[in-house]
Amino acid sequence: MTTQEKWFPRAEGMIWRYYKDMRRVENMQIRIETLEKRLAEIPLDISAARSVRSMSQALSFAPGGGQLYGLDNEIERMEEQVGRLMGDYSRKRRDVLELRARIDRIRQEHVIVDAAIQSLPRDERRVAELKYGRGWSNYQIASEVFFSEFWVRTARQRIVRAVAERVGLVGTEEYRKTIAQDT
Repeated sequence: MTTQEKWFPRAEGMIWRYYKDMRRVENMQIRIETLEKRLAEIPLDISAARSVRSMSQALSFAPGGGQLYGLDNEIERMEEQVGRLMGDYSRKRRDVLELRARIDRIRQEHVIVDAAIQSLPRDERRVAELKYGRGWSNYQIASEVFFSEFWVRTARQRIVRAVAERVGLVGTEEYRKTIAQDT
């Protein structure tokens, strides 16, 4: 097997895309965590705003309360703040749901490639992560995993072959027909 075979660049492109998309998923998960932390805080902020509003309303009913200047303005401001917080909560909740749906779609697109990567031996998974996930050279990978550059190069070929077989680029009649049409 050589890297010159017609299926090789296509399969390797799938691996590159897989790792790029997995980085996107990680970033989206971090964004979800941030949004969920804020979502947990918003009800407390709403409660605080409402308690101030309740106090303000209670003061307005107290004897002489009508004499307090700007109390009505304060109540309106608190009601606006509660409205903004509730709107913020709704937007952030929708953002979380949309991010989760995007993550699910990305993962569904890569189910087969992910299964192929996960089925690799540990050392080859590490090579795949360093090569495609971080963009390291064979020399850098060899230094990290304590194997020769030749081993890393052949591991790359095994990785790409495993993905190509799993997605049906190698060893299928359909692929043979595609090759025949290209030549």
